[in-house]
Amino acid sequence: MLISRVSDEFQTISDDGSTKVVYFDGKTYLPRAIPVQILDYYHNRFGKSGRVLSDYYEDEAGNVADCTLSAIANNVANEMISTIELEKVFTGDPAYYKWQYNRKVLDKFTVDGST
Repeated sequence: MLISRVSDEFQTISDDGSTKVVYFDGKTYLPRAIPVQILDYYHNRFGKSGRVLSDYYEDEAGNVADCTLSAIANNVANEMISTIELEKVFTGDPAYYKWQYNRKVLDKFTVDGST
């Protein structure tokens, strides 16, 4: 499901009618309007994990494509989680989000104040 959602998102953001954030070069999606800082963040995350992107790709375009995929996939996954949480809060399972507190049982009073 996640893979199809990410694929759909790539199709949407690469269409001519959209903002065309990425473009398809014939074999992969490359960024067109994704800030370099976001791509650098994912590039550095791969480096901290011990993976060297240049070992997987012959050229820098592959590295950029992988970072682009990571950024878009992360965005889609976070969007899906956020949507599920909002549905749970407003329409789904409100007990999951209920505060736990001590309840005091109040005596029943009538309108005129007698018990």
